[in-house]
Amino acid sequence: MSKKRNDNNKAKRIIGIVSCTIIVSLCLICFAACGDSATAIEEVDVDLSVMNSTMVYAKVYDIVTNPTAYVGKTIKAKGNYYTSYYSQTQKYYNYVVIQDATACCAQGLEFECSVANYPSKGAEIEIVGVFKSYEELGITYYYIQASSLTVNP
Repeated sequence: MSKKRNDNNKAKRIIGIVSCTIIVSLCLICFAACGDSATAIEEVDVDLSVMNSTMVYAKVYDIVTNPTAYVGKTIKAKGNYYTSYYSQTQKYYNYVVIQDATACCAQGLEFECSVANYPSKGAEIEIVGVFKSYEELGITYYYIQASSLTVNP
């Protein structure tokens, strides 16, 4: 009888060890997944896509009027895509245009992206990129060097 009890105790220990190993493994997987998403969120310094329309407009106004404070920061923005051609430089410039709450006032942020085909004018887009500056015709301009551009349906 003691051999049977001993075998039962061994079986219980093995089941306990296996159960603990499974639980620890699942916890590690969960924590690893949380760590990845937390890192992705932390990478964006200014997320305009989650602010209400009043706050977005205020923040975009601050970016436009105080651009040096944002150079080097990663910005995420959602709005409508527009492009314009400037004959003096013979270049096209791309913008994400963000509306305010009443849709009466809009502010555009220039961006560049390495996509082969830009979306059609007016398409709703979301961009993520680093805010930078460049000199052109003796003037400093600011833009977002987008690492991603998503067209929203």
